[in-house]
Amino acid sequence: MGTFATIMLAGLLIGIPQSEETATRLVDAASLLRQSASGVQATLGAPVRTRAVPAGDFLLPKGGYARLYQRHDATIDVDFANERSTTVRVSFPDAAGAPRTYEAALRAVGLRSDAPANLVRRSFHEWHLDGYVVQVVADPNADHIDEVVLSVALTP
Repeated sequence: MGTFATIMLAGLLIGIPQSEETATRLVDAASLLRQSASGVQATLGAPVRTRAVPAGDFLLPKGGYARLYQRHDATIDVDFANERSTTVRVSFPDAAGAPRTYEAALRAVGLRSDAPANLVRRSFHEWHLDGYVVQVVADPNADHIDEVVLSVALTP
C-alpha cells in the first residue's frame, strides 16, 4: 500500500468512534457513602425531600432517614443510619439521557467498569467493588439503565 493510502486509512480509523456512548460521570457515588448529611448536602445541594425511616425497615433495620436530591439528569436518593450515609440510589428518570450499558452506568456514578459482575440476571447485575455492593437495574422492556444502587458492604 502506498504512503498516501496508508495515511488515508489511518485518518479514517482515527475518525471511527470507539463507542456510541460517552462515559459521562454524573456523580461520584462512592464519595457520598459514609458521609454525614451535611457532607452530602455540600456536594449535592439541598435535598428536595427528607423522610424519617422507622426501625425495622429492611434497608435501615435500626431506622434513620432518607434524603432525595434532584439533578437535571438523575434523581439521587441517599439513606442515612447513625448520621452516616449507607446507600446511594441513582435513578435515571429520562430514558433518553440514561446509560445504555451496565458499564456506562458504573462510569456514570464514578466507579470502575473493568471487573466482571458477581451476579448476572436478565435485567440486573451486581458487583462487589472496593468494599461496596453495586447493583445496576436495567429496564427489561427497553434499552437503558433505570437505577444504580451503591451500598456499604456488610462485613461478616
